[in-house]
Amino acid sequence: MPAIETSAMLSPAAPGQRHGHITRIGDFDIFVGDDYGPNVRLALDSGGYELRERALATEFLRPDDRVLEVGTGVGVIAMTAAAFTGAANVLTFEANPYILADARENFARNKMPEITSHHAVLASRRLFRPNAVTRFNLSREFWASRIDAPPGHPAIIQSLHVPVRSLEPEIAAHQANVLICDIEGGEVVLLTGADLSGIRMIILETHRWAVGEALTDAMIRDLILQGFAVDLSASAGEILLFRRA
Repeated sequence: MPAIETSAMLSPAAPGQRHGHITRIGDFDIFVGDDYGPNVRLALDSGGYELRERALATEFLRPDDRVLEVGTGVGVIAMTAAAFTGAANVLTFEANPYILADARENFARNKMPEITSHHAVLASRRLFRPNAVTRFNLSREFWASRIDAPPGHPAIIQSLHVPVRSLEPEIAAHQANVLICDIEGGEVVLLTGADLSGIRMIILETHRWAVGEALTDAMIRDLILQGFAVDLSASAGEILLFRRA
């Protein structure tokens, strides 16, 4: 498990002038940066970006849900949720400050500026330390950015220090009852042992390729012991839907 560091934050270099174009994904106009990487650009321009997660949100969210999302990306899932619950009922966290800036532009572009977004990594209460920061590694393909990339990995272009917030108080303050999580393997540290008693449903992308089967299976076992069931009819591949049994 990656350690949470408590050294001073590093200030990321200011991003250069943004170049890209606007594409349409579902009901939303989304900025596609020229620097996103070819696989990300293809997924966005083809409409396949986060397709399964969007389908699950569309099918299973309720109008009275309050959503906490971990891993904002370009904001498509947050806006998909907001279309059902209202933008003020969606809270989202992203460790990559550059992609978060683009997501916020997308929220404004699609008239959903009320979505609350924070630049932070979340940690469960059992691991959280006040004033903590953690190292976060930015990938050439932004969706592969993650905490636990090995040193010298060829896809990593920059490492930042990002503030850490505690998951359970954020859930309580937002009164969240739905959790959406896609954080490239960080889910096993975040969710295993976390108190999710107020959550009725989790839309979760798992990453066995990054953290291995043992840690992923332990996380799933822990969620089941907390009272969640895996909805096998809705889950597919690495995308799992957990609902209270």
